[in-house]
Amino acid sequence: MISLKRIAAAVMMIVMLAVSAGCGNSNETLPPSPDEAAAAVEAAEEAETADEVTQYDSEVSYTEPDEDPWKTVVYEYTENGGYQIRATLTYSRIYKWDDETLQSLWNGIGNGNTLPTVDGWGFEHYEGNVWRGEFGTASSENYGHTVYSRANDMYYMVGTLTFENLTEGWDLTPDDYLSTVAVVHVPDNTNKPDLIVSKMFFRNSVETYDSYFDYHAKMTSNKWGPTPFVIGFIENYVPDFPDGQYREQYYKRDKGYLWFGKTKMEMEFWNDEPKVYATTLEFSDYDSFEGITRDELRDIYGEPVYDEADSMIFDGISFLNRQGSLKFFFADNNRGGEYMDCVTWTIDEYDEDLYPVILDELKSYGTYDSVYFDDSPNKFEETVLINGRKFIIGNERSDSGNWLYVFSPYWE
Repeated sequence: MISLKRIAAAVMMIVMLAVSAGCGNSNETLPPSPDEAAAAVEAAEEAETADEVTQYDSEVSYTEPDEDPWKTVVYEYTENGGYQIRATLTYSRIYKWDDETLQSLWNGIGNGNTLPTVDGWGFEHYEGNVWRGEFGTASSENYGHTVYSRANDMYYMVGTLTFENLTEGWDLTPDDYLSTVAVVHVPDNTNKPDLIVSKMFFRNSVETYDSYFDYHAKMTSNKWGPTPFVIGFIENYVPDFPDGQYREQYYKRDKGYLWFGKTKMEMEFWNDEPKVYATTLEFSDYDSFEGITRDELRDIYGEPVYDEADSMIFDGISFLNRQGSLKFFFADNNRGGEYMDCVTWTIDEYDEDLYPVILDELKSYGTYDSVYFDDSPNKFEETVLINGRKFIIGNERSDSGNWLYVFSPYWE
């Protein structure tokens, strides 16, 4: 019998509920129910084979591609019992299962395990290119889901999962270990979770999962892993879909197919065109910001340099032919949801003499309205109406810094 003192188990289970509302989607995160958590605890206690992985030292050839193929998602969380844990998921782009680049990447992380072929998953094949597979899973959400779809090929993503104990003064040992679980989750709102499977290569076993990947770790030291995995995405090439029937679904479901914790994993295929992000700002863009979501902003401007509950900031955005940064402020409405309530562009190199110059440029596009705010000796703002929208230019000088900015509110 394993004592409660020796084991703490937690589930990073994210259930995404997509609700159409206006021009965007609202995603709500729900914690696991007590029954789900209990099921995960039981599964973690039984995962004796999911032990710490020894690094593989081999002469297997490995050539890193010229372009960095890896992306990383990191979560730090508090485990039951108060342990501070960091979970790091590193994953590759998505390749055809027999791509040489994929094989090379796997040689560098696979700990000597063989990358499965299409026939290595155990699918049963039926007439009409129907693949069927029963895969066990430790998921508290769905035990033993059946993959049952038309398919004749697969894509693979490979990567590693690592857990680290960050709790000062509380080292993990074989006698005082911790069982924990990380979940890679597939949004299920389109009722098509049966396009994806995975294998986790533990030291003593290889586990195959369905669309809910609960990766268990028995931490007998302060670091577990990196443990290799492969995720398989099935595909169906037929005359009606010469480029593949399912590939677009991997992009578009809830604006992302896989989630690790609360983060959408950025899906990229081996032959994707490089994503080009916006670097300029026009007056017309402000109207499109109404009701915009954080994910939609990432699709436009790439990864922000700052992303917290109150705001997101993107650098390298020019406005009125000057370089600056773009900041989106977020607030909570009275129903507990989040909305964007203000957008501010700030010039990179502050110059107080530019204030009247930019003000005149704004006035050339619209109509001067009024002095907006002048009761502070260190701050002055004026308003210009452009195409019915209020643009406020401001000049602020303080001990913490000097700013010249233009913003537009969305609460009015």
